[in-house]
Amino acid sequence: MYIAVPTGASALHLQFGGMPPKHLTVIGDSISVGIGASRSYAVQLAQAWSVGLANLSRGGASAWRMLDGDTAVDGGKPWLDPAAIPSATSMVIIMLGTVEYLGAYPQTMYRSSLLRLVGVVRTRAPQAKVVLIHAYPLDLRKLNACRPGLISMDPPRTYAEYGSTMAAAAASAKASYVDLSAQGIEQHIGPDCAHLTDEGQAKLHVLVDSALRDW
Repeated sequence: MYIAVPTGASALHLQFGGMPPKHLTVIGDSISVGIGASRSYAVQLAQAWSVGLANLSRGGASAWRMLDGDTAVDGGKPWLDPAAIPSATSMVIIMLGTVEYLGAYPQTMYRSSLLRLVGVVRTRAPQAKVVLIHAYPLDLRKLNACRPGLISMDPPRTYAEYGSTMAAAAASAKASYVDLSAQGIEQHIGPDCAHLTDEGQAKLHVLVDSALRDW
């Protein structure tokens, strides 16, 4: 069964029923950390729902780094400790993909990493409802001008490709998928050309809340 989503948003949901979760876990990158803003959407969600929060997000995180680390960054130590996922958590939001997009990660690698990550979550918290969220696109040319040398423009890729891959992974894992990439969130990116301002995080909170509140 499906539930309503914000006007204009493309989302695939599983109807979970009942009240908002008693405990929320968020696994994401710097967007979910809230870099560039005073409060992340994750904190705002937890406060709005009056629930506990485990925000296990890290700046620079990808699904692959969460699971396997990165030898070039940390010697290959996983960024996510499964034991940090509360076993009694009720909902887990996974919002990853920006690092994969910027780094032109292969779609097969992105999909397999997402599936493995969902598996880790369900092993730790089998009763948790898992939601994969595709956030907002970045303008690669603008980001390159703002932060020279940060990324390569080759090979060409689109943010939508990564959304389609996330959607396929969610369907395969029987998890929920929410696509917010057409909601104009990127209009609230701050001066670093990547992260959201307070207004952007507030808008992200409203969109995620609207999509998930009635689950």
